[in-house]
Order: sequence, then C-alpha cells, then structure tokens
Amino acid sequence: MITCRNCGHIYVECKTKARGVNLHTKIGSKNDVVVTPEFYKITDDEETPSISCDCKKLDIIFTCDFCGRPVEEKEFSLVEDRHGKRLVSCSRCAQDRPASSNITEVNIEDFKFTAKS
Repeated sequence: MITCRNCGHIYVECKTKARGVNLHTKIGSKNDVVVTPEFYKITDDEETPSISCDCKKLDIIFTCDFCGRPVEEKEFSLVEDRHGKRLVSCSRCAQDRPASSNITEVNIEDFKFTAKS
C-alpha cells in the first residue's frame, strides 16, 4: 500500500457521474415529494485520473505489507515469494521472511505510479 508522508491521506482523483437507480418516492405534507435512489450507477468520464492527497503536497511512501507501518526510508526491501507475488517490506519484517523468498533492495524513485479508476 501507499500513503502520503505529509498527511497520510491518499486517493485516486477522477471525474465521475453518479446516477440514482430504482427511485423511491415519499409524498409529504404540502405535496412535497422526496425522491431517493436505492443505489447509484457510477461511471467516470474516461479522463486520465490522478493520484492526490488532502495536503496537496503529495510525497508518496509505501507501507509494509507485513506489519502495516510506513516505510520512511527511500531504499527498502522488495520481497518476492515463491509464487512470484511482490510485497514491500520494512527492514525488520524482511529479516523474518522464509529462505525461499527473493529479497531485493529498491529505491522508491525507481517506481512509476499510474492511477486507474
């Protein structure tokens, strides 16, 4: 997982449309009708989404896939298990990996982040 080092809140930002489906109506006093959708059908406008955060000073860091702590170092361990799954590990959790794991030291600057909605 990733997060913002500054604010801890990261998300994919895109333009969406939400259409209410299966509408329910409630007729109130004075002929006021409240219309409420049961659920929404959400679509995006197919523009390129972007990664953003609350503080607008996006500084992406990974969190350890094993313990959940933020990995503050620029260089960290990338663990590939015997099934080929690649996971980020802090230095402490990397020591606990089985011998069958392939551990590589990587730099966060080597990664390209692409948003998809």
